[in-house]
Amino acid sequence: MSKFQNIDINIGSPMQIEFESVKFRFKTDFVGMVHHSFLIVKMPSSKSLNNIAKIFSQGRNTIVRFVHKGIAYGFPTKVNCAVVKPAKLLFLDYPKNVEAYRLRNHERVLCLLPADLVMSSGSTIPGHVTDISKTGCLLTAENTAFYNKEELPSKDSILAISLQLPGFENTISISSKVKNINPTKDQIKMGLKFVSMSDDAHERLFDFLESVGVD
Repeated sequence: MSKFQNIDINIGSPMQIEFESVKFRFKTDFVGMVHHSFLIVKMPSSKSLNNIAKIFSQGRNTIVRFVHKGIAYGFPTKVNCAVVKPAKLLFLDYPKNVEAYRLRNHERVLCLLPADLVMSSGSTIPGHVTDISKTGCLLTAENTAFYNKEELPSKDSILAISLQLPGFENTISISSKVKNINPTKDQIKMGLKFVSMSDDAHERLFDFLESVGVD
């Protein structure tokens, strides 16, 4: 048994791992760690994937989730390295923060979902949704994505977000209101409140949230 962020976690405990720009979420198992240095998990099955070397490349943004004693945990990290001998393993950077929430009793879910913000001009801003609930989300995009195209949208403006949910080929589109904008050195974080969506988008979003523990 290993002590991880004050959580006693057994070797072999199941985890889910999600890679930036990859549509699917993968199952893996906890193997071990070096405290404050890195975590080790089994390399997910890659039979149906292309560009494996790129997906498991050093520095790849990743979200890891696991459940322990009725509490779901999630944290962002990066791939440190991948090895295939003597076993197929992924080494992940030790997370700075781990979020916890009780299953069936939390609105916001940590995630890393590919998304495009559709501006009023019709141009799109690529980014990722880094947390999501039934009523809104947080979109993160590179600064240059905005500065190369147009000015930032104003607060309370209505825009559409095109969102890629795990397990679906097609994206869903949700009309959203800009609630807050937080520029940083390299990125812009934008809080969005969902205004309207189709019945199909509503069903797919709620199915996804239910699958990760939101009632």
